[in-house]
Amino acid sequence: MESFLFAETSKCYCLLFVPDKTLDFGGVVFSTPANPLRRTWKD
Repeated sequence: MESFLFAETSKCYCLLFVPDKTLDFGGVVFSTPANPLRRTWKD
């Protein structure tokens, strides 16, 4: 349990402070546990 908590917390922490050009936030959708999923549909 402790390792899961640390992994999920550090993932969310990194996403908060990552530079904008690291991920294309217009082409990525985040799932509930903050996993980036590539968008395959157009607006």
